Amino acid sequence: MKRVKRSIIPFTFAGLMSVTSLGWTTTAFGAVNFSDVPDNHWASQYITKMGLRGVASGYEDGTFHPNFTVTQAEALSLAMRNMGLKSAAESYKGTSGKSYNAPAWAKGYIGLAIDKGLIKPTENRFTPGQPATRAWVAQLMVRMINKDSEAAANTGASNFLDSSSIPSWASRYVKTAVDYGILSGYADNGGYVFKPNQAITRAEMLTLLSNGEKYLDIESNQTQVGTLQAINHTALAIKSSNNNTVHTYAITDQTIFYDHKKKVTVDDIKPASEAIVIGDGTNASYVELTGDTGNSAGTGGAGNTGSNGDTSSANTVMKVTVEKVYPEANTLIVKDDNSKLTTYAVDSQVKLNGNGGTLTNISQLMSGDVIQATVSPDGKIIEIARTGESQASPLQGTVYDVDASSKLITIKSASGKLAAYQYSDSTTVDYKNHRFPTVGDLKQGDSVKLVVDGQNIVSSITLQAAQDAPGVTGTVKTILPDQNFITVQKDDGTLQAYKVDPNVTVTLNGTSSAAISDVQSGDQISLTADNGTVTAIAVTNRTSTDQPGMINGTVYAVDQTNRIVSLKMASGDLKAYELAATAPQIVVNGITNPALSDLKKDMNVSVQLDSDNKIIYINADNRVKAQISRIDMDNRLLTVKLTTGELKVYIVSNNVTIVAHDLRTIDIGDLRVGDNVSMTLSGSQVGKIEVERAIVYRITNVNTSVNLLTGQDDAGNIRNFDLSSGITFTAPGNPYPKASDVKVGDVIKGTYLGDTLKSIALLPSITGTVVSVDTDNNKFSVRDYNGVLTDVPFNTGSIINSGDLQYASLNALHKGDRVQVADATNNTKTVSVMKAIQTTFTSLDPLGDRVYTTVGSYYLPQSLFNRLPNLDTTLRGINKNDKIVIYQFNNEVYDISTGN
Repeated sequence: MKRVKRSIIPFTFAGLMSVTSLGWTTTAFGAVNFSDVPDNHWASQYITKMGLRGVASGYEDGTFHPNFTVTQAEALSLAMRNMGLKSAAESYKGTSGKSYNAPAWAKGYIGLAIDKGLIKPTENRFTPGQPATRAWVAQLMVRMINKDSEAAANTGASNFLDSSSIPSWASRYVKTAVDYGILSGYADNGGYVFKPNQAITRAEMLTLLSNGEKYLDIESNQTQVGTLQAINHTALAIKSSNNNTVHTYAITDQTIFYDHKKKVTVDDIKPASEAIVIGDGTNASYVELTGDTGNSAGTGGAGNTGSNGDTSSANTVMKVTVEKVYPEANTLIVKDDNSKLTTYAVDSQVKLNGNGGTLTNISQLMSGDVIQATVSPDGKIIEIARTGESQASPLQGTVYDVDASSKLITIKSASGKLAAYQYSDSTTVDYKNHRFPTVGDLKQGDSVKLVVDGQNIVSSITLQAAQDAPGVTGTVKTILPDQNFITVQKDDGTLQAYKVDPNVTVTLNGTSSAAISDVQSGDQISLTADNGTVTAIAVTNRTSTDQPGMINGTVYAVDQTNRIVSLKMASGDLKAYELAATAPQIVVNGITNPALSDLKKDMNVSVQLDSDNKIIYINADNRVKAQISRIDMDNRLLTVKLTTGELKVYIVSNNVTIVAHDLRTIDIGDLRVGDNVSMTLSGSQVGKIEVERAIVYRITNVNTSVNLLTGQDDAGNIRNFDLSSGITFTAPGNPYPKASDVKVGDVIKGTYLGDTLKSIALLPSITGTVVSVDTDNNKFSVRDYNGVLTDVPFNTGSIINSGDLQYASLNALHKGDRVQVADATNNTKTVSVMKAIQTTFTSLDPLGDRVYTTVGSYYLPQSLFNRLPNLDTTLRGINKNDKIVIYQFNNEVYDISTGN
């Protein structure tokens, strides 16, 4: 989970400092050995860690009293210190919490807790001096990790034997705290009990705070969270997960090491591990490995809440195939019978067996080995038995060169490496549609499979796909129109990438007027290629407009050398995928084809796989996409609804950059509830907000030769829309719209994210005469030029444009008005009233295309006659000095009426 960065200001560690409010004292940094907490105490790790972090401490006599219970005020203050709010609480000057009967030291904590939503006075559940029960602390922990809204929606029932004794208000908090591994139950008669009314002890409280660390940002001057870059017996280096800064520490005899909950030595800690390091800036006092194990919580939930509070499960034994081996990181990637890849850490004391004792180190394992692996409850492989050794797989790649004089064939592998192999006169070649093929028939770029014998001589070559094969049929996997690039999965299952000729002929719906931008991922196509360049594409069956096989998660690790991306799924599982041989399309934060190194840990990511479960498309984004639910301008807080449905609160930086198209906004007050936004975090605060805005334009010009539209919005701003630039363009009832499908006067909606145009849509519109206006029911009726009568609702937010004025009331509309009605945002309408020129007819041009009146002459476009077939007869029946009304729309005559 992405950590929320907060600034932690720890206790002053110079000498002793009494904290009489809690009855505890802090001591000099690193001095956390309490006389009543031996090393084998079940909570020793958590007491040590929280003492070093400055969250909690002991008494002046050197004791800790782990079994003393804590009050609600004490529990609240500890949770807020864990969140990094100590300094803010102790300097709090607000009025919240003044009514509580609490010690002076607690007033600031209580007031800030109310402002932060950790406690809510209307609930009447907070009594500062009362013992903190397990049920009450469950609520506090859920709010500490900002999952209050999730708890409100958590209707699942807990499996505790004493669930009936859990207060009704607490049941959802207990379930959520268990789901997130913060609280668990106690074993009892084959099940688990929760003991909701039992008071929390000091040791238990620190354990719960430790369990919640992974959902917070606990980095400070003393505490670093990130990835170990290097470690030995004298020093270590850790790269911060927040800002990629590398911090170095010396390792001393007093440095304590933990692998999750297990105390270990420095020899058990390996580089590339995720870890917490606590130190004084020079020496490391505490090192804890924190990387995900991939295990889910058991029945009672994960997380120790006391000496009897752990829930565990038996070891898991599985038969899998080795995919990748990383001996230096004690890590294996294995594949199960369903070809699912899973990454496992290997215990440093792993027990090895295999084929007569030949397996003595995991470095001896190789891809293709079949093993029986035993996995412990904490997700580590603790025993490996090799049951089958790898059989060399056929070599695959594309032909890079064929040297007939030396009888060498060089192929390029999926990783981009070149390898040369000797062939002989007896080498067989399977080349479809060729009689008696030889190695000389192969061409550069051909996809081939080689079988090499024991003497490293190629015994056979099978052509899998010819680079310049005409008449290829298959399914489009990726299409990059701006780069003239297409990837096709052929009918035989192989994947092939092609360059596309800029003048390619694209046939769609029986016509050849389509462009490459009309081809979509998922289309069934037939293509013709010449020397590897596609010259013609025919879409034979459009089966899907979505990219199939999309997998969503967050980036866990990127192995650039071996081209493997590991993802963390919503379930918590880790999955590793190899990149396809053809360079996949990569999009990071909207930027196309950056370097693979631009994929960063914790980025939200969607990947598309080919039939071999290899990545052919990656779209990664570290921006938070959400809809604004509440704006607190005083405290600069945004409550948003994430795409997952979760409500979450973010702090908006004082220096935030807010971008909304055509709105030069500088602060949070310019945002609106209901806005869709994309937020970029800077530390714990929102540093940039891009607002989604929809703007309606009326088309003023259509240039079909360059596929260009020109539109004007209600404010008079003019914009060109280049439909060849890759903009998504949609139109009702037309799956492949082009500029030629749009007419002057049509209405389009442009959707922007910040200042970036994301899509345009041709909006349904009605043009005709207002027949009736019903202000009581907020609706009106329009009869179009085909005689169809339509009732139009005038919902709140709809507008009427008449001349240079804009109205929000239906009273501005009148029977007989000529109007254009277009859909706008949020189920509203934009009504444009045509300019009505009441004048006196004088004459008609002999050609019949211009009307002369007492106020001027007006050209009559051909589109007017097309729309009004009887207009010519009507015009020739008008007499001099007759009264007429000319209606103009976008400075063009749109209608003429007589007899007014």
